[in-house]
Amino acid sequence: MGVQKRKNAKAKKENGGYTVKKKKIVKSQGNLLTGGVKQRWVASRSLRQNFESVGLAYDVNASVDKYLPVINPDLDPEEFEVEGDTKPVVDILEVPAEIKEKVPMILGPREQWYCKRLYDKHGLNYEAMVRDRKNNYFQCGEGMLKRKITAYLERYKDALEAKEAEKAAEEKK
Repeated sequence: MGVQKRKNAKAKKENGGYTVKKKKIVKSQGNLLTGGVKQRWVASRSLRQNFESVGLAYDVNASVDKYLPVINPDLDPEEFEVEGDTKPVVDILEVPAEIKEKVPMILGPREQWYCKRLYDKHGLNYEAMVRDRKNNYFQCGEGMLKRKITAYLERYKDALEAKEAEKAAEEKK
C-alpha cells in the first residue's frame, strides 16, 4: 500500500469515512475606510456606488480611458490636466500619501551590543568595520553599518552607558 493510500485510510478512520476540508485562513488587509472615506461611506450602497460617491474609480481600466489624451508626440505631458471635478475625499487621501514619516531603526539587545563593540573599536571608520572579521559577524556592508551605527548613536548609546555605569557601581560594592 502506498503512502497516500495509508494517509487516506487513516483520515477515513479518524473522520468517520469522509475527508474534511480545512478552512483557509484569510488575513485582514487592514481597514480601508479611513478619514474622509469613512465619513462618506454608506453601508446600504454597493461598492461601485460608494466608490463613485467618494470620487474613487471602481474599474481603473475603464476610468483611465476617459482621461488619457490621444497619443500625440507634439503634446507636452506637463500641460495636460484632467478635466472634471476632484472630490474632497481625493484631496484628503492625497495629504497623508505625501507625508512620509521616517521610521526609526529599532535594534535589539544583541544588535546594540554588536554596534557598541564595533563603534568602540573603530569609531566612525565604516570601511574598517566591514573588514573586521571577528566583530562584524553579521557580515553587514558599509551602508547597513552606517544605518545601524547612526541608529545606535541616536537612540541607544545613553541607555547602554547607564547600564554599564550601574554594573560598574555594583561590582565596586
